[in-house]
Amino acid sequence: MEQKLSDPFDSLIIEGFGDYYKKEKGVFYEGKCYLKTKTDHFKSHWAVLDGNEILFYRKQGEDDSRVMHILACAFIQEISTEKDPDTNVNYYPIKIFLPPVKSRIIYFETIEQQQDWTKKLK
Repeated sequence: MEQKLSDPFDSLIIEGFGDYYKKEKGVFYEGKCYLKTKTDHFKSHWAVLDGNEILFYRKQGEDDSRVMHILACAFIQEISTEKDPDTNVNYYPIKIFLPPVKSRIIYFETIEQQQDWTKKLK
């Protein structure tokens, strides 16, 4: 007579299923950036790239994000430098094309930050 081996997962009880959000997140990349307001002012934010999502917080360490985008099927493009008319500071932007017809421009203080974020986003 053939003996059937029991599957070890048959008796496995999964506790806390659905509590995955309570675990520590695996942040891929994060740093300071700027977003433009409706009145064309540059406002400092903290960007967090987590999996295929990018979240924007007003300050580092905050729990509630101000803006979030899912980057699935998004396209990334570095665009030309933009000068803040109030401070004469140059910002180095990246444009994220979000399906179906939206986009978000993220601004950085240095060209090195722009290039690092472009690599990470791609």
